[in-house]
Amino acid sequence: MESTPWATEARVSLIEGRAGTGKTEALVARAAELVEQGCDAGSIALFGATYDACRQLTDRLRRRLGDVAPLPHVGTLRDAELALLGLPAVQAATGRRGTVLLEFEEALLLEDLKTTRVAPKRLGAMLRFFYKSWADLEPMEGDWFYNEEEERVYACLEQNLAYRRAYLEAEVARRAWEVLTQGVRSAGTPALAHVLVDDFTLLSRASQSVACALARETLTVAGDPLAGAPAAEEFPYPQGLAKLARAHSGSPRVVLETFQGSEAVAGALNQLASDETLGAASPLTCESGEAGSLEVPCFSGPEEEFEGIARRAEALMGAGAAPESVAVAGTKPVWARNLQAALAGLGLSVSPYVRLALRGDFRSYATCAEARAVTLLKLVADPEDPVAVRSWCGFGDHLANSGLFAALSAQGGRLSLDSDIAPLDESASPLLRQEAERARAALAEARELTAALKPLRGVALLEEACRATGAKVEALMEPLRQLIPEALGEAADAAHLAEALAWAASHPHFVGDGILVGVIDDFAGLAFPTMMIAGLVGGLLPQRSYFDPAQVERDKRPALLARAQRRLYAAMGAARQNLVLSYFDEAPLPTAEKLSLKINRVRLKEGRRMCALSPSEAIRTITGVYYHD
Repeated sequence: MESTPWATEARVSLIEGRAGTGKTEALVARAAELVEQGCDAGSIALFGATYDACRQLTDRLRRRLGDVAPLPHVGTLRDAELALLGLPAVQAATGRRGTVLLEFEEALLLEDLKTTRVAPKRLGAMLRFFYKSWADLEPMEGDWFYNEEEERVYACLEQNLAYRRAYLEAEVARRAWEVLTQGVRSAGTPALAHVLVDDFTLLSRASQSVACALARETLTVAGDPLAGAPAAEEFPYPQGLAKLARAHSGSPRVVLETFQGSEAVAGALNQLASDETLGAASPLTCESGEAGSLEVPCFSGPEEEFEGIARRAEALMGAGAAPESVAVAGTKPVWARNLQAALAGLGLSVSPYVRLALRGDFRSYATCAEARAVTLLKLVADPEDPVAVRSWCGFGDHLANSGLFAALSAQGGRLSLDSDIAPLDESASPLLRQEAERARAALAEARELTAALKPLRGVALLEEACRATGAKVEALMEPLRQLIPEALGEAADAAHLAEALAWAASHPHFVGDGILVGVIDDFAGLAFPTMMIAGLVGGLLPQRSYFDPAQVERDKRPALLARAQRRLYAAMGAARQNLVLSYFDEAPLPTAEKLSLKINRVRLKEGRRMCALSPSEAIRTITGVYYHD
């Protein structure tokens, strides 16, 4: 196969359309037709952008095919890519396991990269550039590097990942594409005759190319050329739909232009899409005859906004709406949490977007207790796990013993709980020798703890791992109970629990049957009769740095604004009948500073310093009302 993006031996079909025009339904109909025509369901894969989008795809397929017919595989491309990297032959070829670094493990990797002596801010910017380059399938070798410093940092990054035998989340799609285009198909690569991809434009260029490489007979993709929110991946490539069409000119192409919902929502989407940041060429049409509703309320402050949105949801429930038909989104996680509290305060059933956050400051045992508990479980499951060994030896040290592990990774030494730190040569510095002693003490402690934990199973094992590390057991058990309750079975061993915790950290999703509450990015690819979006204030969307020329140069502002508008567009596209877009016009100074709001002016009001605020640019775009500083 030709090693170029969007290369495929399959026949390509494209379904293009704006939000709410029926792309997903057309894709589901195509998948159902393949099954009804006698194609083996096991050779058909339907990929959605997110875990929740896949659940909706499965429901639609089941309604179409009934309870008897076998369903095609439905899942995310990210999971398919990781499964590919986990194949034994691929692991043997790459030298890496098919696992992804957790959030705290990535923080420890960053500490090891600081041994390159590149300034932390510059290092962070460089790494983000590398991550985007992975997603964009840049060559990343030879003359591609701008200077020696970039090449040196990248070499150190790859060296540390090889030493850990694991992947960064940002490189999974890129590495899967490399496997598929370098002839490892015979090693157990899924034989997918028919590949169907929804929300193609929410995927990175690398994932788009993986989908193309997986298809053998037909490839059908659906996408919105205006979408491009970082919902499925950090670096979506909305241009991919047009580039796929050009790469396979002459392929069948269906363009959907009629919004399958109310006129009010279609009008709001048209207004936002017509803004120069998105630049839609033509508006959506709406033939449903349903008026629907669009509200753009302004509240006096944040607390009033939370209560106002909750009261609107309460009114909908009182009018007979099903809780799961209503979605409430905030522009930041803190906004989503406050909205959830306001809804629950009125006694309304809530379905929150649950994520297991495995982070913490590794420098202090007190602030990384949950991370240590997870690492301990991984060591019980596999004493040879190099990531877990590295993490355990880094906890509690202000530099994570990074100098020692930089030296060890350069030597390519083996990391194992059952072997000691290799002796350092005579040229090693006193600091390295001190770090080696700390690492040896940590390994000895881990051996003692893992020996005591090995006989335990299920909740007792998780509780004891938390007790040994000072972790709060509910911080780990509650997300597991919500996301994958079967993981807490009595027979669950350390390997099962560690795998479940890793899965929960990488598969956040809505839990329950109530009003769905999350951040705007959580709703991409979904559909609900009513959508409420709160916190549309400058500083929340777009971020405050957008307004500060000292932080963002003028020529970079359009890209930041376009990113914000795309995120909002993707969330608004989930609405079908009713849409509420709310904001507030003032906040106390401490609150405004804490939330990094864009402050227009500060005035004294009843003895309090209050900040005057302006709504998000999206409010101007949708309402046509301009707000001046």
